[in-house]
Amino acid sequence: MDQQDQQPEPKKKSKKTLWIVLGVVVILIVIGAVASNGNNTNSTGASSSDSSDSTFSIATTETEINNLKSQIDESVTYDVVNNNSDAYKGKVVKWGAKVFTTPEKDTDAIYLQAYADGENQNYAISYSKPGFDVQEGDYLIVYGQVWGNLEGENAFGAKLSMPAIKAGYIEKATRNDVVAPTLSEVTVNDSNTQNQFTVTLTKIELAKNETRVYLTLKNNGNNEISFYTYDTKLTQGSKQLESESLYDSDMELPSDILPGVEVEGFIAFPALETGLRGITLHLSSPYSSNYNLNWDDIKFDVTLP
Repeated sequence: MDQQDQQPEPKKKSKKTLWIVLGVVVILIVIGAVASNGNNTNSTGASSSDSSDSTFSIATTETEINNLKSQIDESVTYDVVNNNSDAYKGKVVKWGAKVFTTPEKDTDAIYLQAYADGENQNYAISYSKPGFDVQEGDYLIVYGQVWGNLEGENAFGAKLSMPAIKAGYIEKATRNDVVAPTLSEVTVNDSNTQNQFTVTLTKIELAKNETRVYLTLKNNGNNEISFYTYDTKLTQGSKQLESESLYDSDMELPSDILPGVEVEGFIAFPALETGLRGITLHLSSPYSSNYNLNWDDIKFDVTLP
């Protein structure tokens, strides 16, 4: 952000503040003490009301963490809170989070803004553990209490609103945990070996909005192997699914595998249909700089439970 776009630092107040980046504009939101009730409004027009449990605090021991998790109401999703936060204040939730701004903190807490689904569902998090190690881009699982809804105006006068969560416990997570949590896992461990190059289909993870096919590639030969997965296909009945590119995954398979190297990763596809158990994974043939080697396309047939 350019220096001229930054607002001057406000005078110190008894209420906590958090810089929230929404697109390319900045809004100052008053988080306020969770123990207080009523409406809090700042000079930018940001306001919130708070009727959450003033006794709610962070969980530090295993007993406290388990107790917090036992209070989770799975029906209280981001969508229902975003539509009517007043009806769910004080409810304990478990939401995913992809942090998309630089975390802010003071002596009392650390403040985050994140996407609950990893992409669009914007909400604010207050965690009374200022030493918590978190960076922009991290994936988290947040266990906390619905505090209310933060409302305000951005620099252009547009009204903004987002749910706010007072976290009791936060776990580090992966992209898959947040964007497409695994509903079921199918172990396969089927292999295809050609010219000392082995492709193993280890497992398949089924999610509500995604299918992940895990492969291990091992080059036991003396030549570098090229193996491209961009045109991989998955068939189920008469339906053909194309592989999807994931900009936010750190487990994409490399296209070139050096001699003696073993790598693993996954290929993502759209979600499978329910009720059809038979699927087939179609992979293009590998090839190498040794043109005397012959290669065939690779196919794995899998029966889902």
